[in-house]
Amino acid sequence: MTLKDKLQELMTIRGLKQNVLAKKAGISQSLVSEILNGKRTNVSLETLQKISMALNIHVMYFIEQDTIGPGEILTHLSEEEKKFVMDRHSAPWIKMSSDAAKEGITAEQLSNIVKTIVEVKRTMQ
Repeated sequence: MTLKDKLQELMTIRGLKQNVLAKKAGISQSLVSEILNGKRTNVSLETLQKISMALNIHVMYFIEQDTIGPGEILTHLSEEEKKFVMDRHSAPWIKMSSDAAKEGITAEQLSNIVKTIVEVKRTMQ
């Protein structure tokens, strides 16, 4: 997925419009628009961090090239499991989704892995 695709997907999931994301991230709406229109394909790490914080997802999601996006698996998950996937503190999730994509693991299989991880976390608390 491209930066544009990843950003569009997360904005849809979070229900954010360009102006709201720009304000939350502390960046210009024109920059958000340029990214979403594919006119801007490279942005600074600082900008990615601001966008990540605004979307509550780890910055690695935007940096990793091959990932299974959250939109592909959220429909299979409970609210607790969705929070795990969409939490910016879930850096291991980003790495796992990247590895899964490279290994040919499907979104449905990955959602089953997430369910197992969340269940194990729940029993450890």
